[in-house]
Amino acid sequence: KKLQLIREIGFSDSNALDEAKIYEKLSGNVGIPQIHWYGVEGDYNVLVMDILGPPLSDLFDFCDKSWGPKTILWITS
Repeated sequence: KKLQLIREIGFSDSNALDEAKIYEKLSGNVGIPQIHWYGVEGDYNVLVMDILGPPLSDLFDFCDKSWGPKTILWITS
């Protein structure tokens, strides 16, 4: 399994920990990554989770920054 450190966030921003709690509530559903660990490490809030695929930003760049309606509908389904 590949794991991903989503982001490192300073103490003033607790979004990573809030996000982890949401993922825990949604766990077991299709398309929801497994959370392996979250918490505070040094000066950072950390969230470690499975990688489900490439980031949408990478896919957008790969498609020359242009998506048609079919692609957008596919992503949102």
